[in-house]
Amino acid sequence: YEEAAYREMEEELGITNVKLDEIGYFKPFELNTSSFSKMYKLIYDDELNYDKDGIQEIFYMDKDEIRKLIEEDASQFKGDYPKLFKWLDENNII
Repeated sequence: YEEAAYREMEEELGITNVKLDEIGYFKPFELNTSSFSKMYKLIYDDELNYDKDGIQEIFYMDKDEIRKLIEEDASQFKGDYPKLFKWLDENNII
């Protein structure tokens, strides 16, 4: 998981030479998610150099905005994101 996270950060966002902190390992039978997954946290204050062919737009939202959008229509989020966000929120990780 971690190797893939570092690879995708570099390919998609141009982020290198950083340290990810693992914040969760999720099992489908525990959170009713579609797959096993891990989530990492990174605090990054530098400029993003993202792949403009692969990413159309980047914008920032606070957790209250995200929570409201999930409550209004969770289907606008990909995959298990609403379930994982809820877990992070309930466990005061975000």
